[in-house]
Amino acid sequence: MVVTKSAIIQTAASGKKTVTKSNNNATFESFSSIIGAVFRGDAELLAQHFAIYFEGSAENWTIGLIPNDSTMQAVAAKLVMQGGSTLTSVTLYEQSGDSVRYEFSKQTFADRLTATDKA
Repeated sequence: MVVTKSAIIQTAASGKKTVTKSNNNATFESFSSIIGAVFRGDAELLAQHFAIYFEGSAENWTIGLIPNDSTMQAVAAKLVMQGGSTLTSVTLYEQSGDSVRYEFSKQTFADRLTATDKA
């Protein structure tokens, strides 16, 4: 998943890419900025938009984000991240009661982005 201010790009295991563009939608741009902060670990930006709770230890943790601004409340009831040495899942609980869960496995970390990744 690549999150930018103007788009969210998801690549499935099969290689199929799905691109969701902001089309200058302020709510989308705010949401993508906040989701980017989740993956960057930008605690300052997250604290501006969420009540934050932490459970567990460094080896097995859960972080919950409960929106405190109307932009995020329109999209999510809460966001829950779980992990250990790396992030293993993110679950977005929608206001409707539905949820979307992203699981991360077999993670590898390159020293730098390839030309294809940068593109």
